[in-house]
This record gives sequence, C-alpha cells and structure tokens, in this order.
Amino acid sequence: MTEPPDPHLAEAWRRLQTGMEHLDRRVGDLADSHYLAGDETGAVEVTLNGRGRLIGLRLDDRLLAMGAQEVGRQINEALWAAQEFVDETHGEALPALEAEAERIAAGQPLDHPAQSGAEEPDNP
Repeated sequence: MTEPPDPHLAEAWRRLQTGMEHLDRRVGDLADSHYLAGDETGAVEVTLNGRGRLIGLRLDDRLLAMGAQEVGRQINEALWAAQEFVDETHGEALPALEAEAERIAAGQPLDHPAQSGAEEPDNP
C-alpha cells in the first residue's frame, strides 16, 4: 500500500507498520523457541518447539530394561510436562504482547522489552 499524502497520516502509517513488524518478530520468537522437559526419572527427555511440535526425544539406556508400556508412559509424561510449559510460557507472554499491540494502536512508542527466551522447566 502506498503512503497517504498527508504527512501526519504517513507518519502514523510508518509507526503502525514498524509496530506490526515488531509484534510479528515477537510472536515468531515464541514460535521458534525450544522447550525441554523430562519424566520423573530423567530417563526420557523431550524437546518441543513453540508450536508444540516434538523436535527432539532422548531415551536413556535404562529404558531398555523396561517394558513398552512403561516406556510409553514415561514418554507421555515428558511430553505432557513440555506441552504444559509451552502453554504456560505463551500464556505469560500474551499480556505483554497485548499491551504492546494496544500501544501500537494508540500510536505510543514501544519500550522494546527484552526478548523472552524459553527456559527449561523443572522436572517433576
């Protein structure tokens, strides 16, 4: 879209575009983050991306002595822990993103908070 002819509108349009690019980057950072969790024994470790997709699975050699049902239970436990952490982290980030969107819509400058990186959850 071309810039409006009015200089005030043109400046407001540039600020809006810059703000939307900022929000797109922040949402992208969340989606591209990695979240790590394990089962209660530490024998299973899963990594999810910010979209909740499994991108890594580490199984300890100790699992070889367990039956398939127990291995499956431990994998599921680790997956649930990682997904819960993804949901919690995104839920905590949402109010800040909403506040930034409101400031952008109101034409206020962004204070550019520090990029939020994913942390590893505590294993239960």
